[in-house]
Amino acid sequence: MKLFQLTAFGMGAALLNRLVPRQYRWILLLLVSLGFYSVRSLVGLPFILIATLSTWGASMWIDRIGQKGKLTKEQRQTLSQAEQKAHRNQVRHRKNLVVGGTLVLDFLMLGIFKYADQVLGLVGVSPLGFLLPLGISFYTFQAAGYLFDVSGGKIKPERNLFRYALFVCFF
Repeated sequence: MKLFQLTAFGMGAALLNRLVPRQYRWILLLLVSLGFYSVRSLVGLPFILIATLSTWGASMWIDRIGQKGKLTKEQRQTLSQAEQKAHRNQVRHRKNLVVGGTLVLDFLMLGIFKYADQVLGLVGVSPLGFLLPLGISFYTFQAAGYLFDVSGGKIKPERNLFRYALFVCFF
C-alpha cells in the first residue's frame, strides 16, 4: 500500500468513525482493521481468523478449567495443605497444556509464513512463494500475550468474540 493510499484509508476510517454512533464504533474499527489486513492479500485473512478463534477459544477453555478447579469451602477444610497445593498444580498444568497447544498452532503458522521459503531455499528446494500476511507477527504476539494474561489470572477473558477480535487485530 502506498503512502497516499494509506493516508486515504486512514482519513476515510476517521471520517466514518465520526459518522457512526459511539456504541457501534468498535464494530467499525474491527471492520476497518480487518480491511487493512486484507488490503495486501485476502490470503492472509484466514490466518488472522484462525489465530483469533484459537486464542479466544483457548481463553474460554482456560477460564472453564479455572472455574471447575476452584475448591469449595468444604473441600478446603477437608483437604490438607499438600493436597490443596497438588490440586492447584494440576489445574495450572491443564491450563498450561491449553496455552502450549494454542501457541504451537499460532507460532507454527507464523513460522511457516516467515521462514518456510528460506528453509526450503537452504536445502535446495524451490520456494513456495508465500506472500507474508500483513501484521502476522503483531497479531500472533498480541494473542500470545493475551493468553498468558488470562492463564495467569491477570485478566478475565473477553466473552464477546468480536470485541476480542478487535483487540487482536486493531492496527
